[in-house]
Amino acid sequence: MKFVFHHYLKVYFLISWVLLGISPADAQNSSTFTTGLYLENIHRYGREVIFTDPVAFQLAEGTFQKPQEGQGISADIDGVWKTIQPAEDGKFKGRIRSGYLYLTYDSEKKQNTLLKVSGSSMLYVNGVPRAGDIYGDGWLYLPITLEKGENEILARFNGLWSGLLQNYCWIKNLPF
Repeated sequence: MKFVFHHYLKVYFLISWVLLGISPADAQNSSTFTTGLYLENIHRYGREVIFTDPVAFQLAEGTFQKPQEGQGISADIDGVWKTIQPAEDGKFKGRIRSGYLYLTYDSEKKQNTLLKVSGSSMLYVNGVPRAGDIYGDGWLYLPITLEKGENEILARFNGLWSGLLQNYCWIKNLPF
């Protein structure tokens, strides 16, 4: 009985792929990021009544501007955006303490995708806030819609361990 049920299940999925026009071989492709910018020691969160985060404030006010290497967040706050490159395995390694990682992705068309950024406490995709994978478990896949052209991804990292030691940052294109 068990064998028959599994056989029918396989046939069901094969027929589903045919009807939807999805081939298992080309259903998805992944893209990793080749460079990014990071900003350290810029915010304070924790068990506090009042927290400070000038980047989140600028995002809420609509005054956040695309960062550039060497550029500060504001005149009265120390810290500048610095370039970061992933290692040969495609992972960003190191530690971003109380800071942000800024990534961009150029999309040829508007499309639905899955975004995976491990170890972040919060994400902003084109200014829209999204949940983060705060423990760096690597199981959080966020469904997002990429717009045609450049898309901005801003990941906030907290605490003593940011999760960037095992950080995965990639986009998986979906077939629909």
